[in-house]
Amino acid sequence: MVDIKELADDVINGKAPQVKELVEKALDEGVEVEKILNEGLMAMLQMLLLPSLKQKSF
Repeated sequence: MVDIKELADDVINGKAPQVKELVEKALDEGVEVEKILNEGLMAMLQMLLLPSLKQKSF
């Protein structure tokens, strides 16, 4: 079974080939696209972007 945290970590570390492989494996295992996005990719984006957004005033 694909570890969604590992997927997010690979995205953060710029490991595109591993990300592609893990996403394809997750889809093959029947993991829903929403779960991959929400728990893997979007969680990672929030972790990276929220601190910088909090520092900026609009």
